[in-house]
Amino acid sequence: MDFKIGFTNCHNPLIHANMERLLTEKKYFQLLAASLSFLAVFAIGGLSWHQANFGFIYTYALFFVIGAVLLKGMMRKFFILSYQLGTILAVAYAAYLLNLTNSFFNVGGDELTFYERVNSVINGNTFYINPATCRYWLFILRNYLYMSFLNVQGMDGLHPFFNNQLNIFIGALSIAYTYALALKLSSSQKAIYTALFLMVLPMYCFYQFNGLRDINTAFLVICYLNINFNERIKPGSKLLQLAFMVFLLSGIRMETPVFMVLTTAIYYLLKIKSPQVRYTIIALTVLAGAAVFLLGLSFLNLSLDELNRYTDAYNLLRDKNAATSLGSQLKNAPIYFKPLVMVYMWFSPLPPPVLLDPSDAYSIWVSLACLFWYWMVI
Repeated sequence: MDFKIGFTNCHNPLIHANMERLLTEKKYFQLLAASLSFLAVFAIGGLSWHQANFGFIYTYALFFVIGAVLLKGMMRKFFILSYQLGTILAVAYAAYLLNLTNSFFNVGGDELTFYERVNSVINGNTFYINPATCRYWLFILRNYLYMSFLNVQGMDGLHPFFNNQLNIFIGALSIAYTYALALKLSSSQKAIYTALFLMVLPMYCFYQFNGLRDINTAFLVICYLNINFNERIKPGSKLLQLAFMVFLLSGIRMETPVFMVLTTAIYYLLKIKSPQVRYTIIALTVLAGAAVFLLGLSFLNLSLDELNRYTDAYNLLRDKNAATSLGSQLKNAPIYFKPLVMVYMWFSPLPPPVLLDPSDAYSIWVSLACLFWYWMVI
């Protein structure tokens, strides 16, 4: 099995050899990156709460050691490099936010909402760690346990940068396991370039150094795919591990495991040669899916009428926000414009959002990612 992604098609052996040598042999390069990231995490204490400075260094070293011990070979090198890059960018972004908003949070973002809900759990509110009342209960529970651990160690776990450090760690692990996944699907050369591309992708970097759920979702999806494509795992053990990944994903972002399970089912279904077996599996899948859906509604105490109301409210909000977008106008255009919708969705967001709001940091990062994406698909 082989796959194609952007500049991973580069077959210049000299470039590949130099890149691999940079990652494996150039000690001064690794030492420079480590020094810069250490200085960056030390400097964050000077930006706001000085008493948390030791805590930042402690967690920085703790996550560094955990990743370096757990991983081997090129996976370890990618983890270390991504971890250092993420730390440097996180401090730079924190300094930018402090200068812009006098806080570690983007105004109106979900990051502040998650942070406040973890604080409410620390104060005794269990609403946000109850699977029946919160869709991302596991994400809140993880942050709560992490902050509690820091508090027990005598550090101020409520400082928001601690949570950013945890996400940097998760993001660096994601890069390492992306390399492992690409190695299963392709050659060593393409695996290296795939991991490097993801590591410097602006959109990925942005989600790695803030407190949102996205990087955690990406990590679990990558783990899921690594398990699925690992031929050395026995089928029974593989099924249990995949089910565990689905459970974790459902506690962080409920929608994601639905697509992961569906994609996996289609993948294995296409490998079956007997049409009768295929049709049987499809029928059983539809019935099982309907049963799980109804069971989920019952578990969440939602009736079909309530679900329709939530769906209508979401659609209204979506239509209101997208009323002036190019994609929305194409969808409402005459039928002969419909093929353009697929082209637009492939290149979207188009145009880059920085053209609409040059002063917004988020728009700048997304637009840089857009340029990478345009270059890849063209």
